[in-house]
Amino acid sequence: MIKINKKNKYYFFIFIIVIVIIFILYYLYIKYLLIELFNNNDTNIIKQEAAVVLSHNMLGDNITNISVVNFLSNYYNTIYFICKDVYVENLNLLFKNKIINKNLVLVPFNSNNENENCKNIISEYMKNDLIDIFVSGHVHTPHLKSRITHPKLLTYVKNDNGYTIKWIHIHDFYHNIGLDLSIYYNYFQIDSSKESIEYYENIKNYKIIFLHTKSSEQELSLKNIIEKYINYPNTIIICANKNVYENTHINYELANKYVNLLVPYYIDIIYNAFEIHVVDSCFSCIIHPLNITKKLKAHSVNIYDRTDLV
Repeated sequence: MIKINKKNKYYFFIFIIVIVIIFILYYLYIKYLLIELFNNNDTNIIKQEAAVVLSHNMLGDNITNISVVNFLSNYYNTIYFICKDVYVENLNLLFKNKIINKNLVLVPFNSNNENENCKNIISEYMKNDLIDIFVSGHVHTPHLKSRITHPKLLTYVKNDNGYTIKWIHIHDFYHNIGLDLSIYYNYFQIDSSKESIEYYENIKNYKIIFLHTKSSEQELSLKNIIEKYINYPNTIIICANKNVYENTHINYELANKYVNLLVPYYIDIIYNAFEIHVVDSCFSCIIHPLNITKKLKAHSVNIYDRTDLV
């Protein structure tokens, strides 16, 4: 009979714990692989007729939902995107290729009565059983419901894949409709336009400092950034909401051409800027996902909360 002393019992106990840990890690790894395989197996997807997307409706919210549109375009022939009438011009440019290819249709409503107008629009789409409906965000989800019938999306397993975000409303835009932050980050893409490329080409030989200092509530001061670069050699400050140069400065006339353009015309400047400093508004909704997924050339990217500076 073999005697097991206390020392051997201790080693045996440790051995069992290690085996259990290895088994758990192996199980989690296999589960992760299966989730990735299932979610990314997009071959032979049968597209359904159409889907309607309704979320919050400031321009930044529309931009944040670009990834929703890009992802759902794999599952539906047409996406109907509900938006405020005042943002149609910007959205026509942001979604230009999808609109041209008839993959996306903007559904504008009068901005003065959002809740009632959106309720009426969704009610009309609800009459067609062939159209799926995706409603997200705390503005509309209390009184309007999603209707998702696509089998691939009904069985989609949410997996943020390690991504996080401090703005809870963006998290909700995706999780409310059965999607996740990995889709938000990985499907975010805004194509260049002829105009965007031209605006960038005219200043590409400068070191570009891109600013946007005005939110819907207040304007923030970036005095330290402006003073640092205002007379910096071969450098230009492009501020989307104002000209930071005095009218006697050599860069005044050039910088003035870049004030208050349509948002999509800044895309190539954003991609190629040397530094970026913006308040958390519609421009931050473009810059944040591009920065996290390392699609920007900027060596310094800063998004300021509206309460940070005055």
